[in-house]
Amino acid sequence: MAGRFARALALSGAVLAPGACAGTREVMKGISYGPTPVTIPAAASQLPEDDYFCDEAAPMWSSSGRGDLRIMSSMGANLVRLYGNDPRNKHGGFLDEAHTEGLRVAVGMSDWPFYQQVPGNCKDAADAFNCFTQIKPLYLDNLKKGFLRADKTYHPALRVVNVLNEPDLKMPPTATTGAAAGAKQMARSLISAFDAMLDAERYLGVTGPLVNFTATFSYAVCMACDRFQDSPALGQMAQLDDAMRHPEKYDYKPKNDITSAYKARWMHSFNTQNPATDLQHQFLDSYNQAFPATPVYIGEYHRVDANQTEDLDTILAAVESNELFVGISFFEYTVSYYKTGSEMDFGMFGYGNDTVKTMDYFGQELPVKCLAPVASPPSGTTMPEAVARVYGGHVDDSLMCGGGGSVVPITLPSSTLAPVTLPTTTTTGFLASTSTTLASTSTTSRAADFGPDASAKSAAALALPSRVALQACLAAFVSALAARER
Repeated sequence: MAGRFARALALSGAVLAPGACAGTREVMKGISYGPTPVTIPAAASQLPEDDYFCDEAAPMWSSSGRGDLRIMSSMGANLVRLYGNDPRNKHGGFLDEAHTEGLRVAVGMSDWPFYQQVPGNCKDAADAFNCFTQIKPLYLDNLKKGFLRADKTYHPALRVVNVLNEPDLKMPPTATTGAAAGAKQMARSLISAFDAMLDAERYLGVTGPLVNFTATFSYAVCMACDRFQDSPALGQMAQLDDAMRHPEKYDYKPKNDITSAYKARWMHSFNTQNPATDLQHQFLDSYNQAFPATPVYIGEYHRVDANQTEDLDTILAAVESNELFVGISFFEYTVSYYKTGSEMDFGMFGYGNDTVKTMDYFGQELPVKCLAPVASPPSGTTMPEAVARVYGGHVDDSLMCGGGGSVVPITLPSSTLAPVTLPTTTTTGFLASTSTTLASTSTTSRAADFGPDASAKSAAALALPSRVALQACLAAFVSALAARER
């Protein structure tokens, strides 16, 4: 049956990613990467921007610099999740090196056009929460400056594009806790942005295996959503699902077939710092029933006070036992010193005093500090070593601080963030992304200038075995036929 769908797709002109209908399973073992190169809030507020996968940041990520991508690969990771994104910057070098290191990439759009750009953001526009006009030109620039190859196919390193990180905390901030209108505004902003990204693809004639899209929600309970008002993250996903299928209910008329594209290319995702033992009963049992053909992953995962080896073993066991759950991205690569307090608990690597390289970051000369693994007493080892054991890799000591490179002291917080306890109305997901923090505090940011199809099933199908893969391929086939007729 899978072979028939694949042949039908080929006849329709659609292109699937290799193995898309074969029922193979690609588990995400990711690391969330936002390596802010300074350690104090005052310095962070003066950074030109927070795009760390551009060419200017190569002294951090490249093998000719600190080698961050090589370090992640050696740890056994197969995906790197990103945050800040200035579409004016070139990103092909990062994608090339990630591909060389065997890493897929999860990129995200900047928060800037959604609610930070003043004037001109889509939250406060006359046609409020319609983000099409703001997003299309930015995604066009992304496609032109590294996301696409010369033949109009996506770069093979790209796995998924995040429309917006934690939109339920931003579009508007009361989307989960206020009136029902807030949840609908959130959904409207996402479907219009998705439509804009599809339109950018169509304008440039994008072909070949296509990337997946997502919107990474917090792990908050959405009391304002129409469904799942007592379950974390599910209400937001259900509201978005309804908007994708019935955009007219949200006062939006798409320029593209967003419903078919959603069915064929969407992955749900969320951030959480709850322990692995919570996920099955709090989320996965209901998710499997509500979204029987849509994969889901955790975009930021880390229970701070846990034995990391045991907790990660447990969460990856859940991946194995839930065919729709395709993996996690461990939060986060380096300590976010500039955030202070409990936000510093998540980083795997601290900064040492030794300077590996000097980075010319849009006119600022910044030292790229060496890395030193952060201890994880509950794990009986360092945090990166615990993660590497579960991911099937190791920490490359040759790329760590050496010869007396002491680590910048980490001030331990008085307490850590609490996990979700049900029922609740409290938002307990991670704080807003690095791009949110910097763009909202910077006084000299380049980001202040801008801020930062659906013919085939691509990477999501690689993660779906058996029945789910066939459902996804069927959706892709329908989408392909619709695209061919337009």
